[in-house]
Amino acid sequence: MGLPLEDGVFTTSLINDTLTITEGMGVKKISIFNTTSTAGTILGTQNLGASTPSAVNVSENDTTVITATQGSIIKDLTITSPVGCNLTIIALV
Repeated sequence: MGLPLEDGVFTTSLINDTLTITEGMGVKKISIFNTTSTAGTILGTQNLGASTPSAVNVSENDTTVITATQGSIIKDLTITSPVGCNLTIIALV
């Protein structure tokens, strides 16, 4: 018998919409899966030295997983599902 999951689980289908993850949400891990041929995007806000962030595509049948480590949480992340795109979101909070 396994141990119970101590984190809460959030699930949704994001269709023609945007989901913004903020620090106050307490998200520790998020999985984004695209079920359609139209790409969705993920955009962070943190600069890396002089480089600024740009959106990353999540293509058909692709999954992107973002995990915070050592008790950290994810902050300032925008997930966008344009018209014709269906993203399945699962997050541990």
